[in-house]
Amino acid sequence: MALILILIFVIYDRIMPSLNVEYVGKVMKLYGRVTGIKGYDRKFGEKTFRLRVEDGPKEIPKFFVKIKENRLFTACGISSRECNEGDKKLDNLIYGRNIRCKGKFEKFDAPVNPGEFDSKTYYANLGIIGNLEADEIIILREGFSVNGYFHKINSSISEKYHKILGSQAAGSLSAMILGDKSNLDEEIKKLYQDNSISHLLAISGLHISLVGGAIYLFLKKLKISFYFPLFFASATLVLYGIFTGFSVSAARAIIMMCIFFFSFIIGKSYDLPSSLSLAAIIIMFFNHKVIYQSGFQLSFLAVIGIFYIMPELMYICNLQNYNQKGIKKVGYFFLSLVFCSLSVNIATLPVILLNFYEISLVGIFLNIIVIPLMSVLVITGLFGGFIALISETVGGFILGASYYILNFYTSLCRVGDTFVFLRLILGKPEKWQVFIYYLLLFILFSSLSLRRRTEQIEKLKNNSKIKFNHFRHILFTFVSLAFSFAILTYRLEEFSINMLDIGQGDCFVIHDGSKNVYISDCGSTTVDEVGKKRLLPFLKSKGWSKVNTIFVSHMDKDHVNGVNDLLNCPEIDVERVVISVSYKSKKLNCEELNKLKKLTKNRNISLLYMKKDDEIKENGVKFRCLYPKGDEVIEDQNEASIVMRMEYKNISVLFTGDIASRTEEEVMKYSDEKELNCDILKVCHHGSKNSSLPEFLRIVDPKMYMISCGLMNRYGHPHKDTLERMVEEGGKILRTDHMGYVEITLNKSKISAKYNSKDLSGKEYLPTKECDCEDCTKLKVNTHFK
Repeated sequence: MALILILIFVIYDRIMPSLNVEYVGKVMKLYGRVTGIKGYDRKFGEKTFRLRVEDGPKEIPKFFVKIKENRLFTACGISSRECNEGDKKLDNLIYGRNIRCKGKFEKFDAPVNPGEFDSKTYYANLGIIGNLEADEIIILREGFSVNGYFHKINSSISEKYHKILGSQAAGSLSAMILGDKSNLDEEIKKLYQDNSISHLLAISGLHISLVGGAIYLFLKKLKISFYFPLFFASATLVLYGIFTGFSVSAARAIIMMCIFFFSFIIGKSYDLPSSLSLAAIIIMFFNHKVIYQSGFQLSFLAVIGIFYIMPELMYICNLQNYNQKGIKKVGYFFLSLVFCSLSVNIATLPVILLNFYEISLVGIFLNIIVIPLMSVLVITGLFGGFIALISETVGGFILGASYYILNFYTSLCRVGDTFVFLRLILGKPEKWQVFIYYLLLFILFSSLSLRRRTEQIEKLKNNSKIKFNHFRHILFTFVSLAFSFAILTYRLEEFSINMLDIGQGDCFVIHDGSKNVYISDCGSTTVDEVGKKRLLPFLKSKGWSKVNTIFVSHMDKDHVNGVNDLLNCPEIDVERVVISVSYKSKKLNCEELNKLKKLTKNRNISLLYMKKDDEIKENGVKFRCLYPKGDEVIEDQNEASIVMRMEYKNISVLFTGDIASRTEEEVMKYSDEKELNCDILKVCHHGSKNSSLPEFLRIVDPKMYMISCGLMNRYGHPHKDTLERMVEEGGKILRTDHMGYVEITLNKSKISAKYNSKDLSGKEYLPTKECDCEDCTKLKVNTHFK
């Protein structure tokens, strides 16, 4: 029934058209109850707060409110000096309060590059469809709510954690015990994610089982009555779910645990698959789109792995022979943990790759160590937190155990980080691959289960003729799993040139259709940590863990700061970095160059200087430098740019960095016209009006122009005059500000481009100052030659 419902919901969502929100971009007055608050520091400008609002009007029941710090302080009746306790003071002031607000409603943006986090889909599945950019907000009187009361207790315990344990340990413990990730340290979060134990940072089924089981066993020991421990434990779990925010995994575990207790009350046997299915049906009843959330999928698949896969793996390996007394019992317990971790990973692998694109083999072994300690951590963390509200001394003594366990976890993760080679970047699988993987798993473990049950029945009949060949079944299982894994991770590789949308900057990734990856520039002045947030996820989603060469045309931040970000990511192996020979001169020394030299030295990466006629050839791909010669006197960063020609079979590309018209003349003077003539031109300096001379464009004569620039950037790129010159010469114009990510592929002798135009509906952008034509004024965005 659960599977049929999921299928019905998927079909329904496919058939029904997506909601066309007519109020997007309009000024609206909304109301609702605040159920969350988070502050964001801005590099340039005032700090902004985001309020999560629920119980709103029928058409918009859930939404976010973005409001500047001074406006929120004014609405709360406090000054910035009074708010010296950070976001917690504001949280206590407005959480659970009803508000009225006015502002422009905006929707969430879809991801612009492969591999990026899809906030639009994520929040849509939570029932949140957009943000209200609030100009004003009115806080109404506070009404009593169970959620608000529990939130205050939750917040008080979190404050005690911070006072007793310090910010880093308190942030981790608050996430694990209270479901509050607002103060989770980013370094700790990354350590847990990289080592595949990030599930510990959420309220999971393990937490619920420990809490419910501990309460039930304690009350049972008191021998009060048979029914009271069952009812009390169930009620406590429901209250704990409300207390921690009722995450999907927590809801699933609470429902299953309550069904388990209820089975004792009515005197019926507990059936895990039925319990799991009923939990899914109940959760889908409140919000059916939860089926698309990775938390839902991972939580349910983990239980399926333990119930359906783990017994079969243990049986074919004859593990039951170790379930005896003494040292064999210890070995049985340890091997059971190994098989449990392995089974969960087999069941959840496709979901992990769909969302994170990599797996950590270290995590399989770390989970064997960290999961048994979670029982101590959860009990001492929860019990110590409540005791600390009464006595900080006693509470601090109990929380000491949690503190040392958390430090031990961190140490384990740091050790795991040294085994970078055990982190496998496999890329994002296609849906058909996921389907075939699970189909093969179903066939494999169904046949093993049938064989195991047949043998058990024959043993009950005392039939000694039936013998189970464990070696043969182990070999068969291993080969089947390897084949399934190969299908899931298979990639149809082809030559591609990828122009990433990184805001105002350049980033091009070339893949030769084999295993070689080349990057030409990566930097942005509008996107923070662009190398980690846009380039790294893109590489991982494609399954590319090694970069042969990174070409850095010059050292402006919008071309190199993302390269420096990437060099700080040890999971990506970089063979060499190539820069312009002009940087041998001290006149061009700068901060970004010094960072680049330091990072390449620390990672033992070759740093090469490129000049005219230098070439790099690999697997049919050739990069040939046309400029600079090396004897020029250059003092401007842009004019130091590498100009190079890339060739592969029937396709050629000219990369030009940020050169201006003067340097274009130099390039034309010292280069053969055949060298300059290319199929694709990476347009100089993002389409600046001081570049792309008519004579230069005539000689290059490209079929396609690639322009990387930020939407409505303050420089006016690409300039109207430059675009007009390109149209006069002919050729297709590809630009990231309108199209987002662009992929150019070569199929035999045909060059084709794929892109998805950005959805600019409901947004108001001022036209570039150089453009006042009718179309641009009407749409309020530069739409020339789209």
